[in-house]
Amino acid sequence: MNKKLITLGLAVAFYSTAMHASIFDWLCPWNWWKSSTELRWNDTVSQDTIDDSWGTWEVYFSNGKPGITQEMFMAAVANGEYKTISIDDFLTLKVKNHRLDKYLNAKTAEEAYPIEDRPRNMKDIDAVNYFLQTKDAISPITVARVHNETDNSITYIKLDGVHRLIAAAIKKSPIKILFIDL
Repeated sequence: MNKKLITLGLAVAFYSTAMHASIFDWLCPWNWWKSSTELRWNDTVSQDTIDDSWGTWEVYFSNGKPGITQEMFMAAVANGEYKTISIDDFLTLKVKNHRLDKYLNAKTAEEAYPIEDRPRNMKDIDAVNYFLQTKDAISPITVARVHNETDNSITYIKLDGVHRLIAAAIKKSPIKILFIDL
């Protein structure tokens, strides 16, 4: 009986340690234990994300840096920098055009998009819920790094991925971003 208790105790101790140790990430790279708590990100952005990013830039932000053509934008995408960062690190960048500061503590899609603030009606809720539930890898979000040559400052603008961003905040998951230098 004592051997069974000791064995059980050691197994529980090993399991608890392994689940929280980075060595377990190395030993078991498929990360099955994280699947319910973290979003899975693709290595690169999808073509839909690129197209939507260009559309956002062209319609809403191109006046801040006129002269950026679609070809220049696509070249900047191809030369972009991928980073995976925490939500807190994302917020320190002071990125424009996101909703996290407003609904950072939301626990559900409905809390992130209350009835009075649903620009796309139920499509917002459905999109966030999709990203919360999918086991598939999803496209990274895109953020423009706009360089101001006058004062050497950088402005960050989220171009695409607000629903993925909110799902990451709800899950307290890291965010994968493609930074596009413009």
